[in-house]
Amino acid sequence: MQNILTTCLRACPNLYSPLSYKSINESRRFMVEIANRYLWPALDLKNEDNESAVTVTLPTTNTLLNVPSRDLLLRLLDIDPKRRLRSTRKLETIAFYKGYNIEDARKIRAKELLVKHFGENYNKPSDDLHVFDGFDEIFIDE
Repeated sequence: MQNILTTCLRACPNLYSPLSYKSINESRRFMVEIANRYLWPALDLKNEDNESAVTVTLPTTNTLLNVPSRDLLLRLLDIDPKRRLRSTRKLETIAFYKGYNIEDARKIRAKELLVKHFGENYNKPSDDLHVFDGFDEIFIDE
């Protein structure tokens, strides 16, 4: 599993570069494809009806996560799309966002945040960014 995550992170440097809507969606699609292709079939868990019954669990020894944080992660990582946390309306109902005003957060535009943190040229490609550098070697070695 560590190799899969390392491969994903090497192949998706956009996760750590200045964010754009397109790069986030491409990175997310790639991560989901890797998980669907390699991670979930490798687990091969079935329930009584011989249907896939993969569930996500978090380490119990991790004391850095409190109960609301663990609940949020488990809901976001749920494999079943019907049960997965998908809307801001559902965010308001969980303990992690208790007291957080979602409506105020909706008023903030993504571009304002990007400009604030990365400057006006947040979406311009960087010359020192080596996208997919060595990507083929990773899959050839496996």
